[in-house]
Amino acid sequence: MAGLATATVLTVTASGCVTVHGEREVVPSATRAEAARALTAFTDAYNKADKAYDPALDADRVTGAFGATTQAGFSARHVTSPGGNARYSPLELTGAAYTIPRQAGWPRWFVADTDSNRDQDDQGPGDTRWLLLFIRTGPQQGWKLAYLSILGVKDVPAFAKDKDGWAQPVRADDPSLALAPKDLSTSYASYLQSGKPAVFADGGHTSGWREARQKNAVRSGRVSQFVDQPLNEGDFALLGRMNATLRFLMWGTLPLGALAGGAVAEASGARAALWICAIGFLVVPLPLLLSSLRRMRDLPETAHPETAHPETAHPEDDERQDAAPGHGESVPVA
Repeated sequence: MAGLATATVLTVTASGCVTVHGEREVVPSATRAEAARALTAFTDAYNKADKAYDPALDADRVTGAFGATTQAGFSARHVTSPGGNARYSPLELTGAAYTIPRQAGWPRWFVADTDSNRDQDDQGPGDTRWLLLFIRTGPQQGWKLAYLSILGVKDVPAFAKDKDGWAQPVRADDPSLALAPKDLSTSYASYLQSGKPAVFADGGHTSGWREARQKNAVRSGRVSQFVDQPLNEGDFALLGRMNATLRFLMWGTLPLGALAGGAVAEASGARAALWICAIGFLVVPLPLLLSSLRRMRDLPETAHPETAHPETAHPEDDERQDAAPGHGESVPVA
């Protein structure tokens, strides 16, 4: 648990000052004005980084899976476009509604449900809402965007609030839900592999993924296998790191390949360069074909430490919410 320093909130009362310890008292994770400032600060920083393809310009405003992916993307694009983003168009996030829970301790989180200028505002399939999860790890730290989920306007879930308008959490083992939140990751990984348990509604990230996998599993010259494992620890950063690594390897090596191809073509001619390229494609898979990986059908078992299962916000009523891995509370991915 990050940031165990005492956070005090001074409230002036008729009898004097009362000190509230933020690490022990259950208080709103942020005010709505504070959440609005965090959203504006992120948008401004992101636009600067996107315009210059410079990850340093928004490094203090992003974290987690979103931060890992976008930071790697900016780094790779800066290699191919050192002058910046020639097609830059500033991101605009408007019409924000905030889902803010009451929490004790750190980290803290809130979700901003916004409209962006990257969609079509026609109530059709291209009309979307952006759900942005912000996390703050301690009293001396700032708010950072950790996760983004883009949903159709009609697909955004609603979540229960208490009488004061704060997000209402439920227990991680709540039996009233279709699936206990503490079992979500394990059950989702099992569903993607076998279709069971059949508790997930049809959609792009459930039945759609399974259908696409089955359709593309065996193609000419290629067999695809999928290994789905539950994420039992961390803040969903593993997916971000893997995606970021793939993007960096693919985009970051493009200039090197272009230089090498140009040098070969200049020295030996275009025909020779094409033959070298073709031979290279044949040689690349040889280490895998000659290794034991070709005969491997299952990954080695990995021991995972037991972790406490957090609580989750209940999907009812007005305000919206998505994944929120916080201290003692979280919200499963929609």
